[in-house]
Amino acid sequence: MEVKVKQQENEIKLALIGKGEYTLKPEYSHLKIEENLYWRKTSTQREAVFKKLLQAPLTSRVSGDDTREKENILSMSASDSNIDNIPYRILVDIFNDASQISTKKGNIIQSPGCTDIFYVADNKSKKAKEVAVNFKSWNIKCEKVCFRFNAYSICEHTLALAESRGGLRDYLAKYKLKKNRVTRKKGIKCDTKRKGSANKQSLEVNEYRQDTEVQRPDLNKQPFHLTFIAGIIRKCYGCGQSFSDKHRNVPNDLVLKRYDHRMYLSPRSKILKQSVSLQNTYFHLNVDCARKKDPQFEFKDVLIHNEIKQSLSDEHLLLLESLGIQR
Repeated sequence: MEVKVKQQENEIKLALIGKGEYTLKPEYSHLKIEENLYWRKTSTQREAVFKKLLQAPLTSRVSGDDTREKENILSMSASDSNIDNIPYRILVDIFNDASQISTKKGNIIQSPGCTDIFYVADNKSKKAKEVAVNFKSWNIKCEKVCFRFNAYSICEHTLALAESRGGLRDYLAKYKLKKNRVTRKKGIKCDTKRKGSANKQSLEVNEYRQDTEVQRPDLNKQPFHLTFIAGIIRKCYGCGQSFSDKHRNVPNDLVLKRYDHRMYLSPRSKILKQSVSLQNTYFHLNVDCARKKDPQFEFKDVLIHNEIKQSLSDEHLLLLESLGIQR
């Protein structure tokens, strides 16, 4: 399941640079970033770009919120829910999608032999989502591959299921209670002070709920890109050896590129220093060289961008196929 979550998040991140199987909706087009600029960012900066997409409100919709909420046929609307931890426009979309699911009876089916597992139709794919529910506590959980549930712990599938069982109001009340507990203050101050504590400052202690069920894998690793060798590329950053003359000829003119902090010798101090920004580093098209920097490197993870694909010859393609590099 974690592998599917990783694949989905990777596809969403690729959509930010115009790659992969997903594309950004027009409402989010202003968040698109140039591919080269994206890969030059540090892992922290790239994750910030991704979080910005998750939290961004929709700004370019012509119709107003009232018009959008008229599409909702649920027993409660987004405005009635008083949920304030989700951008309102996104919340309205969740309610509208749940409403669309609820319009057809066959969209929610109980799993055979189970009283707490249901399959809920998904508007964006042909595969239904598996949703688990505890009717006593109205704790409802969608699959980990559900993008919205991963981001907000609520989605159109959980809303639609709660509505179908007449518990939407109870479910939303439970959801808000759990969210409010995140920053609830803990403990009651004692009226008497211990000896020696007069000069100590009291600290406000907050209790945070740790979500152990949804753990996102590390998606911040710098990938390797396939590219052609150029005149100024001289040394492999893996083995440290120079590129030979044979690497100037087809099909051996393909190398691996990775954005990283370069080490260089300061001309003045003669001290080895590290570059502040991420720069191009190059490697032989060789597993051993790449694993000097990334021990988990596999050829199947190499990225090939469109401008490189268009320049590959038949000899190049045969070489890539022999190495297991997917085009």
